[in-house]
Amino acid sequence: MFKILLFPYFVLAALMVQAQIAPSIDLFEPVGDIQYTLAFDVDNDADFDVICATNERLFWLEQLADGSFSRQHLIATAGISYRSLAYADVDADGDEDLIYAANDAGLGIHLNLGNGEMGPAIELYNPGTVIDCYLADFNADGRLDIVASTSSEVRWLPGNGNGSFAPPRLVSDQHETTTSVHAEDLDGDGDQDILVAAQFSDRLAWHENSGDGIFSDYRLVEGLYDGPSSVITADLDGDGLPDIICANRQEEADTGAGLVWYRNLGGGNFEMVDTLMSRGWHAFVHAVDMDVDGDMDLVSCHGLDEMDWLANDGSGNFSEPIELERYAAYLRFVDTPDLNNDGFPDILYGVNSNSPQKQTVLWRASTGGGALAPPELITMGAYNLSNPEVVDMDQDGLLDVVIGSDGTDALVWLKNEGQQFSQPRLIARRHNYTPKSIAVVDINNDGWPDVLAGSIQDNGTNRSDFCFYIQNGDGAFTATPYFPTYYYPHRDLQMVDMDNDGDLDMLWASPGTNTINLDASVGWVRNDAGVFSVQTLLISGVAEILDVLVTDLDDDGQIELVICKRENPSLGWMEHTGNGNYTALQEIPNNFTGGLYAQAADINGDGLLDLVASNEPAVNGVDRIAWWPNLGNGQLGAQQDIYVGQPPLEKFVIEDFDLDGRKDIVASTYQDYPMQLLRQLEDGTFSDPGPIAGTANKVRNFVLIDMEGDGDWDIVGNGDQPLYPSTNRLFISYNLANDESISGTVFYDLDGNGQQGVDETGIGRIPITVEPAAIAVFADENGQFTVYGASGAYTLSPQLDDCWALTTTPESYEVTFDGTASIDSLRFGVTPNTEAPEAAVTLASAPTRCGFTVPFWLNYRNDGCWAFDGEVYLVLSDLAALVSATPEPGRMEGDTLFWNFSALAPGASRSVELMMTIAGVAFIGSTLEIATGVIPYDGAGQALSAEAFHFYSVINCAYDPNDKQVYPNRSEQPPFMDNYTLLDETLMYTLRFQNTGNDTAFNIVLRDQLSDQLDWTTFRPGSSSHPYEATLHDGGLLEFHFRNILLPDSTVNEPGSHGFVQFEIASLPNLEEGAAIDNAAGIYFDFNPPIVTNTVNSIMVEMLPNFTPAAAFNYTGIGLEASFFDASTNDPESWLWEFGDGNSSPAQDPVHTYEEAGAYTVCLTAANAWGSTQYCEEITISLTSATGVADAASIQLHPNPANTTVWVDCSNLPLPQQLVLYSAAGKPLQSITLQKRQAAWDISALAAGSYWVRTEDGVVLPLVVVK
Repeated sequence: MFKILLFPYFVLAALMVQAQIAPSIDLFEPVGDIQYTLAFDVDNDADFDVICATNERLFWLEQLADGSFSRQHLIATAGISYRSLAYADVDADGDEDLIYAANDAGLGIHLNLGNGEMGPAIELYNPGTVIDCYLADFNADGRLDIVASTSSEVRWLPGNGNGSFAPPRLVSDQHETTTSVHAEDLDGDGDQDILVAAQFSDRLAWHENSGDGIFSDYRLVEGLYDGPSSVITADLDGDGLPDIICANRQEEADTGAGLVWYRNLGGGNFEMVDTLMSRGWHAFVHAVDMDVDGDMDLVSCHGLDEMDWLANDGSGNFSEPIELERYAAYLRFVDTPDLNNDGFPDILYGVNSNSPQKQTVLWRASTGGGALAPPELITMGAYNLSNPEVVDMDQDGLLDVVIGSDGTDALVWLKNEGQQFSQPRLIARRHNYTPKSIAVVDINNDGWPDVLAGSIQDNGTNRSDFCFYIQNGDGAFTATPYFPTYYYPHRDLQMVDMDNDGDLDMLWASPGTNTINLDASVGWVRNDAGVFSVQTLLISGVAEILDVLVTDLDDDGQIELVICKRENPSLGWMEHTGNGNYTALQEIPNNFTGGLYAQAADINGDGLLDLVASNEPAVNGVDRIAWWPNLGNGQLGAQQDIYVGQPPLEKFVIEDFDLDGRKDIVASTYQDYPMQLLRQLEDGTFSDPGPIAGTANKVRNFVLIDMEGDGDWDIVGNGDQPLYPSTNRLFISYNLANDESISGTVFYDLDGNGQQGVDETGIGRIPITVEPAAIAVFADENGQFTVYGASGAYTLSPQLDDCWALTTTPESYEVTFDGTASIDSLRFGVTPNTEAPEAAVTLASAPTRCGFTVPFWLNYRNDGCWAFDGEVYLVLSDLAALVSATPEPGRMEGDTLFWNFSALAPGASRSVELMMTIAGVAFIGSTLEIATGVIPYDGAGQALSAEAFHFYSVINCAYDPNDKQVYPNRSEQPPFMDNYTLLDETLMYTLRFQNTGNDTAFNIVLRDQLSDQLDWTTFRPGSSSHPYEATLHDGGLLEFHFRNILLPDSTVNEPGSHGFVQFEIASLPNLEEGAAIDNAAGIYFDFNPPIVTNTVNSIMVEMLPNFTPAAAFNYTGIGLEASFFDASTNDPESWLWEFGDGNSSPAQDPVHTYEEAGAYTVCLTAANAWGSTQYCEEITISLTSATGVADAASIQLHPNPANTTVWVDCSNLPLPQQLVLYSAAGKPLQSITLQKRQAAWDISALAAGSYWVRTEDGVVLPLVVVK
């Protein structure tokens, strides 16, 4: 069962003085040029965490319960150039500590303080640069020592066992640039020897340990090497002796030096067995049992950007290289921890390149037998980002962010975890991948958002290959076959139904390389049932296309493309003529030097989309934003400047950012300025730009979206990173407009003591006045009310009906709100002073579509001050078959369903949801009528008079799923044709909406500009299908916000895809008779362009018109035959003639023959749905002629219908003759006295509508006035 939840509404303009923005939150953390990664259990929780060292920072990432990794835990931000990392518990406290070797920072340690907290750097040894380090117990004292290498020395530092180390002791100063050191018992004497690879000395050697930490001079390992860069040991042949594996920087063509194995022959003797891989530029080698078969395999980084592994068969025979990674620039290290705790070693590595930036750490999960899953992302920096796309990727109700980064060759999404965003999650990555423009759409209609992105081909064809990455629902993505475009270089990409065939095509724009080459273009790729193939060029051979706006300015249902470019015409538009064909570019007159960016929005509130664009100043131009009003019928008015000057503004979005009911402009600039706000003022002009405090500088792309579902516009954008130039920013600036608040409770004070007890509940629907300038806020069903606004002084007091008495003091609260801390202590206690129940009931439905099962909502509420029991009923119709009701009715009597209820509290409402199948196509146009009512019981349990509500809806087979209705709706109640409404009747409006898209709708906003003929102070929120918040702005703009509504789309759940909201409001007093109140609304699904509803109309009258026919007739006769002519007014639908001789006729204009002459009383009864009247007249029939009342030509009105003047022609009427003009309701309005046979009658003051004219002798003629 749906519950009605009424949240506060208020007039906001006076409260929201300016937008308040929280400081920007970076979704990507700075990473930097990755220098080393390794994994160990930092926080001692039995899983591997990841440590990453870059040129900007040292940090660790916690492995979370789901196997993903946290955001950064910073260890240091000193900008050290790290060369090597190692870990061990050097202070014997049970936690692993971190040791580093670095350029210019020497050798140091970060002690693990427990619970994942790493202490500050402790310098152990600083000769300048330390290239490598390794830990082992060299002096056999049970404590770990460190060996470290520099460009000219190898030294070891004895460990004290408490995290401190003795001064370094020289091992050797005979090696030049020792790039790698390693410790192993090479000679089998039980102590740790030191193995070194000296690159510039072109030497592989080892130093024998005598057992007390005294090392011999170096001993060469016999063999061939060429710039050895990395050395390790492992038993490769299963003989129990550690062999040596050396990775050589250079490839020796003659000897095949590359990755070389030296077998341990025992006693410190070695022989070169084989070159395992002759490929050059080996930077790193690592030994691990990759396939878990009991022997050691090898993983190698080589060729600058390649990584392979070699499978060992157990006897030292190795497979050909098995590819792990290609095009991972500057691979210098690899680690093989079991990251997912499945017993298999995984691959952990980082991509290192500062030109261009890569900044990526990845891992590949081992799936057994040496097989590995595709790479997964652990962290990455942000560089050269695409436009952000905001969408709920994992369908958890929270908006995530999708972004492409061609600097890091990756397309990723960041999961919204509520309080923060996750590390980026990989969608796609490959060499030279440049996803600078992306789109997110559910292309296969499976309920999961998919991603469209592309990249320039590697073969230099200057062509872009695109594909969809189809989300599988488990976090993985599958690429579709690629399709080419001419889209290079990147600028703009949109998914648009270009050919109006119901599916989304790909529209692209390429700016070209420069203004000289004239190689910019615009085109689109057709979607043929999910296959993108046919490419169409719309524009080519022009200079620098800068933006393409897709809109429908002429409101004809066909899209137009507004093109912004750097050459003339700077602004132009192309109209869709059908089937994907477009007109040539038509210039939009302007004074721009170049069109930079364009948007469409209703700036002047006339319901038409206007055009807004910014100027690209080039060399001699000026920074400018201007707008062109939409005049209708595809015509734009002259350019009107909004802003000219500094700072330069480029990208902009038009929305009501400050929540005052008027469209503002939020703009960014590529220069060193924060984002700017141009507020639309009450007169329709715009303020000068002002900085939006808290936003980022140099913002390049952004979107406005309500990330939190709190009703205000947050900013998601990207731009330059001021602290770390190597990194761009992807940020969110949260709007605080609806965050901090003044709130309180209205409660039912049962004991009248002015204090809210634990059993004293809140009272809903009581308005709270807010001064200055607000109309009211309404307490929700729990009695809670909230006011959001800027800092200032406010006075709040309850507006109580006569049946309530206030029990608390003060009667009003005067509070000072600083805008940063909420005030929630306001309490108003009330107690009833009457026991009379006051009930109300309504019925609403989705459109009553023939043959469809439609949801209905029966809503009943307590509008009084006394809780009561009762029952609610609904009378079924033959035109709607009941399918289900939730809750089920308590009983059924005939065709009437009854539900009993108890303790309906004041201000509370409840609902019954019914599903009914509407009658079929044979009943199209019929009016479905359903009677409902609520019967309250008094304190003794006796039933009181019922409050009734009659539901009317016309059955249609084609329908608009998003519409507006008004009650009374007499135009749907025959015989009314127009919606006449009494001046003292309350109007109840119903807004109905349906999600007809292909994905769940998360946030829906309904905006309704109330007529100025309505009394806005009488607004009362009403029933709804889902919880909502209502806001009434000071200009009469009413907004309903359905946050996190999760409304399913119609293809998944047609009945569940509908929703509605109702509200009540009275007309202003003293309206003129016949005043027309028109009303429409806009419906926004997840901030898409609005769907504008139909316009409903109410004609306000003092009395309902009576359109019962006024019977009248004329006749002529010759001899015994008489011809009768109906002269009745008000459109009779049936006639009964009684000729006075016992005969009758149902014809409208009968001919009757009498048997003999004489006097006869003839009666005409004229009838329609309103009723019937009878007119009788005595006539004389003679053998020569017949006489009667004035014939039909005795008076005529022309033209009829008339506009400002009607001519009156009379023939046989006596003069002077007085004519009286009556309203449709029978009220006399004007009179005229005719002095001649023809006269002009001025009716210019009359409103359009139906009237009638009566002569002195009762002849009545209809008159219709049109305007």
